[in-house]
Amino acid sequence: MSLRESLGLNKYKPGKVAEKKPAAKAALPHPGPKAIGTEDVVCLCGHVEKMNLFELKHDRFQDARREKMQQRPCSTCRRDEHDSRTFRDWQKAGEKRRKNPPQARHRLPDGSTFFVTYNAESESWTGTLTVTGENGHTLTAMSRGVFGLLSILDSKYRQWLHTKRQEKTEVTEPQVVAT
Repeated sequence: MSLRESLGLNKYKPGKVAEKKPAAKAALPHPGPKAIGTEDVVCLCGHVEKMNLFELKHDRFQDARREKMQQRPCSTCRRDEHDSRTFRDWQKAGEKRRKNPPQARHRLPDGSTFFVTYNAESESWTGTLTVTGENGHTLTAMSRGVFGLLSILDSKYRQWLHTKRQEKTEVTEPQVVAT
């Protein structure tokens, strides 16, 4: 309820007090027909469950309900199966996380800098990424937006890093000479 409504002010006629309407009663759901008895039904798992019986004029599907209860496990067995399946899925997901931990993305070395300049004539941004560290490297790119420019520089850096790692592994692999 808004403050205006709680004060009783009508929003269409300023200063006039709105008439309060009586609260509507919530409709109660129909309780359904009353059970006249129960019947024991043997479920697929072998357990016995009670099935409510109603007057035939209210229960046209009594035979279908009985057949359905006979063709599936009882509610307790279904609940236990659901719990065990959920637990197995949870364990499987945990094993998968342990086998394949999320890969940490390689970060730029400390002291790396971006330098970005806007060119009004071409309506574009030009930027350089200077990577510091053992093998310093400078990358340049141009784009119409700053975010796009930084993304291009990032992908160029990752590509450069990948080729650098490949070169390093090629050097460290032993050479097999056939005699």
